[in-house]
Amino acid sequence: LQLYPVPVTNELNLSFSLSSQGACNVELFDPLGRLVLSKECIIENFTTRISLSNIASSTYIIKITNKNTVFYETIIKKD
Repeated sequence: LQLYPVPVTNELNLSFSLSSQGACNVELFDPLGRLVLSKECIIENFTTRISLSNIASSTYIIKITNKNTVFYETIIKKD
């Protein structure tokens, strides 16, 4: 899994391996562990995008669940 750009301003791109297709669930948590965003995305051509334009600048933990796999990553959001 690759996330770009980092830091993100408006849209976060998720690039998956060849084995990932279909739906995925994305959850974004603030530094205090509060859920900020929860969204279901469709992976097409091994990629999907998430709009973060309405999210405040900060560091977040992103949780991505796809089939039986769970990914955690830290991202930085800047305005």
